[in-house]
Amino acid sequence: MKNKRGIALIMVLIFLFLISALIMENTVSSNLKLELLTSSRAYLQAYSLAWGGINYGLGVLAQDDDLRVDWLGEEWAQGPFEQEESEGRVKVWIEDEMGRINVNRLGKAKKQERRDRIEQLLELCDLLHTPYSFVPALIDWIDADKEVTVLPFVTGENEGAEDEYYTYLDNPYPAKNLPLEVPAEILWVKGMDEEKWQGSKKTPGWRELLTLWGNGKVNLNTAPFSVLKATLQVYSSEVIGDDLVEEMLEARKNNPFLKVEDLSPYLDKKVISRLRSSSLVGFSSSLFSVKAEARVEGVKVTIKSVWERKRNGFRVKYTQLE
Repeated sequence: MKNKRGIALIMVLIFLFLISALIMENTVSSNLKLELLTSSRAYLQAYSLAWGGINYGLGVLAQDDDLRVDWLGEEWAQGPFEQEESEGRVKVWIEDEMGRINVNRLGKAKKQERRDRIEQLLELCDLLHTPYSFVPALIDWIDADKEVTVLPFVTGENEGAEDEYYTYLDNPYPAKNLPLEVPAEILWVKGMDEEKWQGSKKTPGWRELLTLWGNGKVNLNTAPFSVLKATLQVYSSEVIGDDLVEEMLEARKNNPFLKVEDLSPYLDKKVISRLRSSSLVGFSSSLFSVKAEARVEGVKVTIKSVWERKRNGFRVKYTQLE
Protein backbone atom coordinates (compact mmCIF):
# COMPACT_ATOMS: atom_id res chain seq x y z
CA MET A 1 0.00 0.00 0.00
CA LYS A 2 2.82 2.37 0.91
CA ASN A 3 4.52 1.68 -2.43
CA LYS A 4 1.28 2.49 -4.26
CA ARG A 5 0.94 5.78 -2.31
CA GLY A 6 4.56 6.66 -3.11
CA ILE A 7 4.05 5.99 -6.79
CA ALA A 8 0.86 8.05 -6.76
CA LEU A 9 2.68 10.93 -5.06
CA ILE A 10 5.46 10.81 -7.62
CA MET A 11 2.90 10.81 -10.46
CA VAL A 12 1.16 13.83 -8.93
CA LEU A 13 4.48 15.67 -8.61
CA ILE A 14 5.40 14.87 -12.23
CA PHE A 15 1.98 16.06 -13.36
CA LEU A 16 2.33 19.29 -11.40
CA PHE A 17 5.82 19.82 -12.86
CA LEU A 18 4.54 19.35 -16.41
CA ILE A 19 1.64 21.71 -15.77
CA SER A 20 4.03 24.34 -14.32
CA ALA A 21 6.40 23.99 -17.29
CA LEU A 22 3.50 24.35 -19.71
CA ILE A 23 2.22 27.44 -17.90
CA MET A 24 5.74 28.95 -17.86
CA GLU A 25 6.22 28.21 -21.57
CA ASN A 26 2.89 29.82 -22.40
CA THR A 27 3.79 32.83 -20.25
CA VAL A 28 7.20 33.27 -21.95
CA SER A 29 5.62 32.77 -25.36
CA SER A 30 2.89 35.32 -24.57
CA ASN A 31 5.47 37.84 -23.34
CA LEU A 32 7.56 37.30 -26.45
CA LYS A 33 4.54 37.75 -28.69
CA LEU A 34 3.62 40.91 -26.78
CA GLU A 35 7.15 42.28 -27.20
CA LEU A 36 7.10 41.49 -30.92
CA LEU A 37 3.71 43.13 -31.34
CA THR A 38 4.83 46.19 -29.38
CA SER A 39 8.06 46.39 -31.37
CA SER A 40 6.23 45.99 -34.69
CA ARG A 41 3.74 48.68 -33.74
CA ALA A 42 6.56 51.02 -32.69
CA TYR A 43 8.43 50.34 -35.94
CA LEU A 44 5.37 51.08 -38.07
CA GLN A 45 4.75 54.29 -36.13
CA ALA A 46 8.42 55.32 -36.50
CA TYR A 47 8.34 54.49 -40.21
CA SER A 48 5.21 56.59 -40.71
CA LEU A 49 6.69 59.39 -38.62
CA ALA A 50 9.91 59.36 -40.66
CA TRP A 51 7.99 59.74 -43.91
CA GLY A 52 6.06 62.54 -42.29
CA GLY A 53 9.44 64.17 -41.61
CA ILE A 54 10.42 63.80 -45.27
CA ASN A 55 7.18 65.48 -46.32
CA TYR A 56 7.80 68.23 -43.77
CA GLY A 57 11.23 68.84 -45.31
CA LEU A 58 9.74 69.06 -48.79
CA GLY A 59 7.21 71.53 -47.45
CA VAL A 60 10.01 73.74 -46.16
CA LEU A 61 11.74 73.59 -49.54
CA ALA A 62 8.47 74.42 -51.31
CA GLN A 63 8.32 77.74 -49.44
CA ASP A 64 11.48 78.91 -51.23
CA ASP A 65 9.99 81.00 -54.04
CA ASP A 66 13.26 82.51 -55.35
CA LEU A 67 14.77 79.82 -57.55
CA ARG A 68 17.48 82.09 -58.97
CA VAL A 69 19.72 81.44 -55.99
CA ASP A 70 20.02 78.91 -53.19
CA TRP A 71 22.21 79.65 -50.21
CA LEU A 72 22.77 78.76 -46.56
CA GLY A 73 20.89 81.79 -45.27
CA GLU A 74 17.53 80.41 -46.44
CA GLU A 75 15.00 78.70 -44.20
CA TRP A 76 15.62 75.17 -45.53
CA ALA A 77 19.29 75.36 -44.46
CA GLN A 78 18.53 76.25 -40.82
CA GLY A 79 17.97 72.67 -39.65
CA PRO A 80 17.89 70.21 -38.18
CA PHE A 81 14.16 70.65 -37.69
CA GLU A 82 12.62 68.74 -34.77
CA GLN A 83 9.00 67.80 -34.25
CA GLU A 84 7.42 66.20 -31.21
CA GLU A 85 4.41 64.04 -31.94
CA SER A 86 2.17 62.08 -29.59
CA GLU A 87 3.74 58.80 -30.69
CA GLY A 88 7.37 59.93 -30.84
CA ARG A 89 9.91 62.42 -32.14
CA VAL A 90 11.30 63.14 -35.61
CA LYS A 91 14.35 65.14 -36.70
CA VAL A 92 14.80 66.42 -40.27
CA TRP A 93 17.93 67.56 -42.13
CA ILE A 94 17.93 69.30 -45.54
CA GLU A 95 21.10 69.72 -47.61
CA ASP A 96 21.85 71.02 -51.07
CA GLU A 97 22.88 68.04 -53.16
CA MET A 98 24.36 70.38 -55.78
CA GLY A 99 26.92 71.67 -53.32
CA ARG A 100 28.69 68.40 -54.18
CA ILE A 101 30.50 67.05 -57.24
CA ASN A 102 28.46 64.82 -59.55
CA VAL A 103 30.81 61.96 -60.48
CA ASN A 104 28.37 60.44 -62.97
CA ARG A 105 28.97 63.46 -65.23
CA LEU A 106 32.39 61.97 -66.01
CA GLY A 107 30.65 59.48 -68.27
CA LYS A 108 28.74 62.21 -70.18
CA ALA A 109 31.30 65.00 -70.42
CA LYS A 110 33.37 65.56 -73.57
CA LYS A 111 36.57 67.42 -74.42
CA GLN A 112 37.10 70.51 -72.23
CA GLU A 113 34.29 69.72 -69.81
CA ARG A 114 35.69 66.22 -69.26
CA ARG A 115 39.18 67.60 -68.65
CA ASP A 116 37.80 70.18 -66.18
CA ARG A 117 35.87 67.53 -64.26
CA ILE A 118 38.92 65.29 -64.06
CA GLU A 119 41.01 68.19 -62.78
CA GLN A 120 38.31 68.99 -60.22
CA LEU A 121 38.47 65.45 -58.79
CA LEU A 122 42.27 65.39 -58.89
CA GLU A 123 42.31 68.57 -56.81
CA LEU A 124 39.96 66.87 -54.37
CA CYS A 125 42.35 63.88 -54.23
CA ASP A 126 45.09 66.25 -53.08
CA LEU A 127 42.88 67.66 -50.33
CA LEU A 128 41.65 64.25 -49.14
CA HIS A 129 44.98 62.39 -49.39
CA THR A 130 43.70 59.98 -52.01
CA PRO A 131 45.84 58.49 -54.83
CA TYR A 132 45.27 60.02 -58.27
CA SER A 133 44.54 56.55 -59.66
CA PHE A 134 41.10 56.76 -58.02
CA VAL A 135 39.98 59.22 -60.72
CA PRO A 136 40.75 57.06 -63.82
CA ALA A 137 39.42 54.05 -61.91
CA LEU A 138 36.17 55.95 -61.33
CA ILE A 139 36.00 56.75 -65.05
CA ASP A 140 36.51 53.06 -65.90
CA TRP A 141 33.80 52.04 -63.44
CA ILE A 142 31.30 54.34 -65.15
CA ASP A 143 32.19 54.16 -68.85
CA ALA A 144 30.95 51.36 -71.11
CA ASP A 145 34.25 50.21 -72.60
CA LYS A 146 36.73 47.66 -71.24
CA GLU A 147 39.82 49.79 -71.81
CA VAL A 148 41.88 50.85 -68.81
CA THR A 149 42.02 54.66 -68.57
CA VAL A 150 45.39 56.37 -68.22
CA LEU A 151 45.67 60.12 -67.60
CA PRO A 152 48.74 61.25 -69.56
CA PHE A 153 48.81 64.70 -67.95
CA VAL A 154 49.15 63.25 -64.42
CA THR A 155 52.50 62.31 -62.93
CA GLY A 156 52.76 59.28 -60.67
CA GLU A 157 50.22 56.48 -60.47
CA ASN A 158 47.41 57.34 -62.89
CA GLU A 159 46.06 54.04 -64.18
CA GLY A 160 42.42 53.05 -63.82
CA ALA A 161 40.98 49.55 -63.47
CA GLU A 162 38.77 47.14 -65.36
CA ASP A 163 37.83 43.48 -64.84
CA GLU A 164 41.49 42.33 -64.79
CA TYR A 165 42.00 44.23 -61.52
CA TYR A 166 38.72 43.50 -59.73
CA THR A 167 38.49 39.78 -60.58
CA TYR A 168 41.85 39.10 -58.88
CA LEU A 169 40.81 40.61 -55.54
CA ASP A 170 40.23 38.31 -52.54
CA ASN A 171 36.51 38.89 -53.02
CA PRO A 172 36.31 39.32 -56.79
CA TYR A 173 33.66 41.19 -58.77
CA PRO A 174 33.50 42.72 -62.27
CA ALA A 175 33.76 46.41 -63.14
CA LYS A 176 30.27 47.84 -63.50
CA ASN A 177 30.77 49.88 -66.69
CA LEU A 178 27.57 51.80 -65.95
CA PRO A 179 26.70 54.98 -64.04
CA LEU A 180 26.66 54.76 -60.26
CA GLU A 181 23.23 54.22 -58.71
CA VAL A 182 23.96 54.23 -54.96
CA PRO A 183 26.53 56.55 -53.30
CA ALA A 184 28.23 53.79 -51.26
CA GLU A 185 28.89 51.91 -54.51
CA ILE A 186 31.97 54.15 -54.83
CA LEU A 187 33.54 51.98 -52.12
CA TRP A 188 33.93 49.27 -54.76
CA VAL A 189 36.15 51.47 -56.94
CA LYS A 190 39.92 51.01 -56.89
CA GLY A 191 41.61 53.57 -54.63
CA MET A 192 38.64 54.04 -52.28
CA ASP A 193 38.23 52.47 -48.84
CA GLU A 194 36.02 52.87 -45.78
CA GLU A 195 38.37 55.31 -44.06
CA LYS A 196 38.57 57.67 -47.05
CA TRP A 197 34.84 57.36 -47.65
CA GLN A 198 33.82 58.16 -44.06
CA GLY A 199 36.56 60.70 -43.34
CA SER A 200 37.93 61.74 -39.96
CA LYS A 201 37.92 64.71 -37.59
CA LYS A 202 40.73 66.31 -39.60
CA THR A 203 39.74 65.28 -43.13
CA PRO A 204 36.19 65.18 -44.58
CA GLY A 205 35.03 61.95 -46.18
CA TRP A 206 34.31 61.59 -49.89
CA ARG A 207 30.72 60.65 -49.02
CA GLU A 208 30.11 64.27 -47.91
CA LEU A 209 31.45 65.75 -51.15
CA LEU A 210 30.11 63.61 -54.00
CA THR A 211 26.71 63.12 -55.57
CA LEU A 212 25.33 60.99 -58.40
CA TRP A 213 22.67 63.38 -59.64
CA GLY A 214 22.24 66.81 -61.20
CA ASN A 215 23.65 68.76 -64.13
CA GLY A 216 27.17 68.73 -62.71
CA LYS A 217 27.26 72.39 -61.70
CA VAL A 218 28.47 73.04 -58.16
CA ASN A 219 26.48 75.63 -56.25
CA LEU A 220 29.19 77.98 -54.96
CA ASN A 221 26.79 79.24 -52.29
CA THR A 222 26.52 75.86 -50.55
CA ALA A 223 29.67 73.93 -51.52
CA PRO A 224 31.77 72.92 -48.49
CA PHE A 225 35.38 74.08 -48.18
CA SER A 226 37.01 71.18 -50.08
CA VAL A 227 34.58 71.25 -53.01
CA LEU A 228 34.78 75.04 -53.32
CA LYS A 229 38.57 75.06 -53.30
CA ALA A 230 38.93 72.13 -55.71
CA THR A 231 36.44 73.67 -58.17
CA LEU A 232 37.99 77.14 -58.22
CA GLN A 233 41.53 75.73 -58.44
CA VAL A 234 40.68 74.17 -61.81
CA TYR A 235 40.57 77.67 -63.32
CA SER A 236 43.54 79.23 -61.53
CA SER A 237 47.22 78.86 -62.44
CA GLU A 238 48.08 80.21 -58.97
CA VAL A 239 47.46 78.25 -55.80
CA ILE A 240 44.22 79.30 -54.13
CA GLY A 241 45.04 79.56 -50.43
CA ASP A 242 42.94 78.21 -47.59
CA ASP A 243 42.56 81.70 -46.12
CA LEU A 244 40.99 82.99 -49.33
CA VAL A 245 38.51 80.11 -49.41
CA GLU A 246 37.62 80.72 -45.77
CA GLU A 247 37.07 84.40 -46.59
CA MET A 248 34.62 83.44 -49.34
CA LEU A 249 32.80 81.05 -47.02
CA GLU A 250 32.44 83.82 -44.46
CA ALA A 251 31.24 86.35 -47.03
CA ARG A 252 28.47 84.13 -48.41
CA LYS A 253 26.93 83.72 -44.94
CA ASN A 254 25.39 87.17 -45.23
CA ASN A 255 25.12 87.69 -48.98
CA PRO A 256 24.94 84.91 -51.56
CA PHE A 257 26.92 85.01 -54.79
CA LEU A 258 24.50 85.71 -57.63
CA LYS A 259 26.91 85.71 -60.59
CA VAL A 260 30.55 85.07 -61.44
CA GLU A 261 31.39 88.77 -61.13
CA ASP A 262 30.53 88.62 -57.42
CA LEU A 263 33.73 86.60 -56.99
CA SER A 264 35.91 89.46 -58.29
CA PRO A 265 37.04 90.62 -54.83
CA TYR A 266 38.64 87.21 -54.28
CA LEU A 267 39.85 86.01 -57.69
CA ASP A 268 41.90 87.65 -60.45
CA LYS A 269 40.51 88.66 -63.84
CA LYS A 270 41.82 85.59 -65.68
CA VAL A 271 40.04 83.23 -63.30
CA ILE A 272 36.83 85.25 -63.52
CA SER A 273 37.02 85.12 -67.31
CA ARG A 274 37.45 81.33 -67.29
CA LEU A 275 34.61 80.87 -64.81
CA ARG A 276 32.18 82.67 -67.13
CA SER A 277 32.36 79.78 -69.58
CA SER A 278 32.65 77.08 -66.91
CA SER A 279 30.35 74.06 -66.90
CA LEU A 280 31.27 73.35 -63.27
CA VAL A 281 29.86 76.33 -61.36
CA GLY A 282 26.41 77.65 -60.54
CA PHE A 283 24.58 79.63 -57.87
CA SER A 284 21.28 77.78 -57.49
CA SER A 285 20.09 74.20 -57.08
CA SER A 286 17.46 71.79 -58.28
CA LEU A 287 18.44 68.82 -56.09
CA PHE A 288 18.20 68.46 -52.32
CA SER A 289 18.76 65.64 -49.89
CA VAL A 290 16.18 65.26 -47.12
CA LYS A 291 16.92 62.98 -44.18
CA ALA A 292 14.43 62.12 -41.44
CA GLU A 293 15.16 60.23 -38.22
CA ALA A 294 12.16 59.08 -36.16
CA ARG A 295 12.15 57.49 -32.69
CA VAL A 296 9.22 55.70 -31.09
CA GLU A 297 9.56 53.72 -27.84
CA GLY A 298 13.26 53.04 -28.41
CA VAL A 299 12.81 52.08 -32.07
CA LYS A 300 14.64 54.27 -34.60
CA VAL A 301 13.89 54.53 -38.32
CA THR A 302 15.97 56.71 -40.65
CA ILE A 303 15.05 57.58 -44.23
CA LYS A 304 17.55 59.27 -46.53
CA SER A 305 16.30 60.65 -49.83
CA VAL A 306 17.27 62.89 -52.73
CA TRP A 307 14.65 64.99 -54.50
CA GLU A 308 14.64 66.99 -57.71
CA ARG A 309 12.79 70.28 -57.43
CA LYS A 310 10.66 70.99 -60.47
CA ARG A 311 8.18 73.72 -61.32
CA ASN A 312 5.21 71.51 -60.47
CA GLY A 313 6.63 69.85 -57.36
CA PHE A 314 9.30 67.32 -56.39
CA ARG A 315 10.45 64.05 -57.93
CA VAL A 316 12.32 61.46 -55.90
CA LYS A 317 15.72 60.36 -57.24
CA TYR A 318 16.93 58.13 -54.42
CA THR A 319 15.62 56.63 -51.17
CA GLN A 320 17.39 54.59 -48.50
CA LEU A 321 15.74 53.09 -45.43
CA GLU A 322 17.78 52.37 -42.30
